[in-house]
Amino acid sequence: SKLPNEENPYPRIFTSINAYYKFKNLLDEFGNGAENVANYSFVFHKMKRDRLIFDDYQQTQFIYFLLDFDINIRRIKPKSQLGKTELRESIYNKA
Repeated sequence: SKLPNEENPYPRIFTSINAYYKFKNLLDEFGNGAENVANYSFVFHKMKRDRLIFDDYQQTQFIYFLLDFDINIRRIKPKSQLGKTELRESIYNKA
């Protein structure tokens, strides 16, 4: 949860400070490894659907944003190509 007076460090990406914390928790859970493309594609689609990332925020912008956290992916995969949905959903719901 947030500290008083704490501001969303990415106000043009995340719709609230809590949305940003959700992303940070997901970053801790998914880490930086072989499944980055699928994991962070999932995060992008899911957070957008849950209105935690702004509607008009683009996939390419998210790819560049991830570089701030040393996550280097070349593309966002379509939802239909992700696989392991149940595992990722359970991680997402706990984060």
